[in-house]
Amino acid sequence: MEGQNYERLCSQWAAELSTQPVEELLHRVPELQPDGPGRYVLYHFGRPYHYDSTTGLVTAADGGYATVLQRLNIYTLLAYCQRDAQPTGQWVPFREVPGAGPYAPAFQRGNLEPFAATFAGHPDALRQAASALGGTPLPESDVGFQLSAFACIPMRFYFWDSDEEFPAQANILFDSGAGRFIHVESLVTLASEALNRLAQTVELPIADT
Repeated sequence: MEGQNYERLCSQWAAELSTQPVEELLHRVPELQPDGPGRYVLYHFGRPYHYDSTTGLVTAADGGYATVLQRLNIYTLLAYCQRDAQPTGQWVPFREVPGAGPYAPAFQRGNLEPFAATFAGHPDALRQAASALGGTPLPESDVGFQLSAFACIPMRFYFWDSDEEFPAQANILFDSGAGRFIHVESLVTLASEALNRLAQTVELPIADT
């Protein structure tokens, strides 16, 4: 049912965006770059996607399959990014992003806990996955790195492996102004896509928590 709802949302966004002047969209989302007549490219966790300004459709630019979650993340960026939005430079956990409070329990259960459990005992695999996706290492935690969900939405990932006393733990930080680029609820699905990509890169199943 959730997948059907997401597909419906993608269709609605495609129809709505196709009627908007592309000049306005390019002003709000400058990372969209021309890549042929009526076609633009942007990168989601390093993978290129095409946006067709005539049909409103989003497709994978590498010829592969674009999942409904990937397309929904892109549509939400295109629909919600505000004019002249700028990062604040202040990194905060998800719950401290303005407006994120109601979604914080779902973020903890659906992203942070599976992230920690999936890579528990596998810190080297996490480093490998982060490097393969173009992550920039960070000094804090056992494994820390920065990835860009989109050029305008960097994310910082921190992982502490389990030991004799404590289970594995994880956190994901966002710029406090991330909600000016995308609907704040979509930060949850950005984290889900990141976890999917990291786990798939090193062929680890996502832990069921």
